Amino acid sequence: MEIYIIVGVAGLVVLWLLAKRGPSPYAAAKKAAEIDSIQPIVQAAGPLQPRARSAFYDQAISTLWEGWQRQLAILMVKEYTTSHSEEKVCQFWLQRALEVEPAVAKEVFDDRFLEEYFRPEVAKACHSGSS
Repeated sequence: MEIYIIVGVAGLVVLWLLAKRGPSPYAAAKKAAEIDSIQPIVQAAGPLQPRARSAFYDQAISTLWEGWQRQLAILMVKEYTTSHSEEKVCQFWLQRALEVEPAVAKEVFDDRFLEEYFRPEVAKACHSGSS
């Protein structure tokens, strides 16, 4: 009987730790790819604190990018940049999109958007994970 109590308590602790950890950027990116929409990422990142949000977006975009969901990744970069342009990692992803996927980037980022948000001098000093 005592073992059942220990296992039950351990299970509750694991569930509590998982819930406390917050949303998974990988799960959100997977869901986004499944439904071909960035909304799962945007919704999951919404309540996060700035530092956690920055890491979340970076990981979600990276997951889409590496999974060859480049159109979705670039749409997510645009959404992220328009909402949080002060975060340096936006500049990293803008530059990456423009360099690696210029045709898709040109479809998503119009000239006005790039003029308002893209800072090449900042992008050169940035890397994935910068906040």
